[in-house]
Amino acid sequence: MLLVLVVGLVSLAGCAGLFQHMEAPQVSLADVRLREATLFEQRFVLFLRVQNPNTFVIPVQGLQYTLDLAGEPFAQGLANQPVDIPAMGSTIIEVEAVSTTVALVRQLQRLGAGNPADKLIYRVRGVLRVAGRPRLPFDYQGEINPAGLLDRQ
Repeated sequence: MLLVLVVGLVSLAGCAGLFQHMEAPQVSLADVRLREATLFEQRFVLFLRVQNPNTFVIPVQGLQYTLDLAGEPFAQGLANQPVDIPAMGSTIIEVEAVSTTVALVRQLQRLGAGNPADKLIYRVRGVLRVAGRPRLPFDYQGEINPAGLLDRQ
């Protein structure tokens, strides 16, 4: 009985060690495209770049995320598509995000009132659901050049 208890505790300690040594992946915004717009909401495709700093593959089962623009919530979404993030590598995950018309109008007003050369600060945050491990939170802030958005075809 004592041997079973010791083996169980050692196994738990080994699992805890695995969780402590996992570095959280970095999730950044690679691109945004409008998929559909209705009177009440807009659906966007977000291309999220997930970088894995670990020496092992991260088996992502899904993610939950929010996109903020200029400090204001803009869009959010969930994804349940499984993807393996390669060890010491990155991959792009294509997900759908939903925004309300109110949030879109607020951002368009902000862009119209600002200097076109000003950078637009974005923040993407959420959690990755990983097989056999606790949730991995992510929070990344970057810049978008609004003038560059107008040059896209």
